[in-house]
Amino acid sequence: QKCEKRARNLVRRSLFAAKDLRAGQTLRDEDLVALRPLEPEGVPAEKEPRLIGRRMRRPADKGTSLQPVHF
Repeated sequence: QKCEKRARNLVRRSLFAAKDLRAGQTLRDEDLVALRPLEPEGVPAEKEPRLIGRRMRRPADKGTSLQPVHF
């Protein structure tokens, strides 16, 4: 239901930059932090294992909600 979908997004987490990340940087576990809520365009926290070891295509400042365009 619609109300359940909204509540689900509030309790789910998105990935954010734990520090300033530059383009070309290889991601490590300590570069990412999972925070609530799930951002509409954000990367869900459960995808974190797939991102470790990938390179950033675009820079992201600390606290930025990471999106698919960053990778």
